[in-house]
Amino acid sequence: MEPVVLVCGLGQSRSSWDADWVPALVDAGFEVVTLDVPKASDVDGMAAEVAAHIASLGLGRCHLAGYSLGSWIAETLAGTRPELVRSVTCVAGLNETTEWEKVECEYGRDLAALGVPLPRHQALLEELVYLPRSELQDDGRMRALVAERRAPNPDALGQWEAAYRWTRRTDAVARWSRIAAAALAVTYTDDIDSPPGHTRRAAAHVDDIHVVELPGTHLTPLTDPTPTLDALTTFLRSFVSDP
Repeated sequence: MEPVVLVCGLGQSRSSWDADWVPALVDAGFEVVTLDVPKASDVDGMAAEVAAHIASLGLGRCHLAGYSLGSWIAETLAGTRPELVRSVTCVAGLNETTEWEKVECEYGRDLAALGVPLPRHQALLEELVYLPRSELQDDGRMRALVAERRAPNPDALGQWEAAYRWTRRTDAVARWSRIAAAALAVTYTDDIDSPPGHTRRAAAHVDDIHVVELPGTHLTPLTDPTPTLDALTTFLRSFVSDP
């Protein structure tokens, strides 16, 4: 079975893949390796950690798929270590930086740097930004969201610092141009972090890439993963008969 390496986004735990992503990919005939967000405080360092992990497992050339911050790690690794990457899938991530991302990442970094206990609804409010207004107007849905337990992210400062630095990079076009592996970018109509237009402009600099636009928000790959998984498995199956 060909290996697929899943790289988490900011604040995401590798266990979040277990309910939907891992079974779908295994059923499609792939070996799945899940990784937490690396410990480095910049995306290049995170990509180097993922590369070392792939090498230590002896996976050879693998299929990389990353979500959000994880997609930045995946695209970086595809551009710097092509001998390890058979394909790369960027979910809600490969895009020209938006002004919203710059504000969000500066806020997230500065908040994490305070090093003080935060209000109990802080993480919830950050999540609610990404939900459709129809869900915010649904009292039952809101009560369910409030009742969910959200574990604090012990690596928040390093992850936000990496995201902040990424949104200030000046070499984005050169980075995209170095991606040699076949690529898939999945974008969502109402994503404020990685809007479809910003993704398509970034994708124009990648030689071999297919862009899929799906309904939803930045959270859709996790809250309603089936359409994303359908696009991913279709893309990955195109490699099965290839040498």
